[in-house]
Amino acid sequence: MPAPSHYFERLCGVPVHYDRQPVADYGSLGVPRRFYATPATEAALDALFQEVFALAPPRFGAPVAILSAGAYVDKPGQHGAGKAFDLDGILWQHRRFLTSEQRQDKVLYLGIQACCLRHFGTVLGYNYNVAHQDHLHIDLGRPVAFRESKSVTYFYQEVLNAFFDKNLIIDGEYGSGTNDALRAARTSMGLGSISKVDNYRAFLAGIAAIVKDTLAVQPETALV
Repeated sequence: MPAPSHYFERLCGVPVHYDRQPVADYGSLGVPRRFYATPATEAALDALFQEVFALAPPRFGAPVAILSAGAYVDKPGQHGAGKAFDLDGILWQHRRFLTSEQRQDKVLYLGIQACCLRHFGTVLGYNYNVAHQDHLHIDLGRPVAFRESKSVTYFYQEVLNAFFDKNLIIDGEYGSGTNDALRAARTSMGLGSISKVDNYRAFLAGIAAIVKDTLAVQPETALV
C-alpha cells in the first residue's frame, strides 16, 4: 500500500527515533526518522504523549526521545493505512522506559497503556502475545470504547490487581470475577457504567492519575 504523504519527526516537540536493526539496537537512542502516518494519527499521538509526559515526576528530567519500531508499513491492516504506531519506549534525561520491561516497570507501563487506550481503539501490549512483548501497538482502526476483548482484559486485570488490591488471574478472559472487580473499581471512582465512552475515558484518566501519584512517591528501582 502506498505511504501517506504526511509524516512527523516529533510528537509533543520530542524527537521520535527508530531503534531497530539494522540501524540501531532496541532500547538505544536510535536514529531520527520520518514516520509516515495520517494527520489524524499524528494528532492522536500528540494528545497521547501530552498525557504520558504529564505522568513523569520531576526526577525523570526532560523527555529526550520517543522510541518506535515504526508507523506506516507497506502491508495490509492499520499500519498499511498509516493509522498505527508501535511504541518501543521513552527516554527521559534520567529514566528509561522500555515496553519489554513491563514486569519490572509495571506501574509506568500501565499508566502509559491507560493513556494509549484513551486515544486509540486498539492497543496490543505485553500480555497479548510474544510478538507484542517489545512494543505497544496502537491504532485507529476502531473507536475508543469499553470492550471485553483479550487485549484490553489483560489491562483491566493488571490494573485491578496493582491498584485495587484484587487477586485476579491474568488470563485475558473477561469472566464474572473481572467484571465484578471492574464494577467495584469504577464505583469507588464515582463513575457510572463504563459502557458509556465518557465514563470509560474518565476511568482510564483515573488510572493515569493513580499512576502519577504512585510514581511521585515510588522509590526509583527501574532500569535507568
